[in-house]
Amino acid sequence: MNKRDIKKAERIEKIKQIIEQMIDLIDFKYDDRWGNIDKCYYPDEDKIKYLLYFDGYEVFAEHVDEVVNTPFVDGKSLGDVAKEIKMYHGQERVY
Repeated sequence: MNKRDIKKAERIEKIKQIIEQMIDLIDFKYDDRWGNIDKCYYPDEDKIKYLLYFDGYEVFAEHVDEVVNTPFVDGKSLGDVAKEIKMYHGQERVY
């Protein structure tokens, strides 16, 4: 694994930690546009799902790995754009 791949893996792990610890909505900015990740509990199914939104496109993910690997940001995953995004919880930047 080269240095670039190691850095990318570290960024993805940091994003996964933020998502796992989140209580509610996390916003992110990519290419001057906003998206978000909303952690939702479904009592009928007794499970947590994540609603992923970016620029009018929505998709659900059921696991954190799926959140970082689903291509919903201009056809790219959060893992693909990890170096270019900024994440916020309310007004506080968390990544």
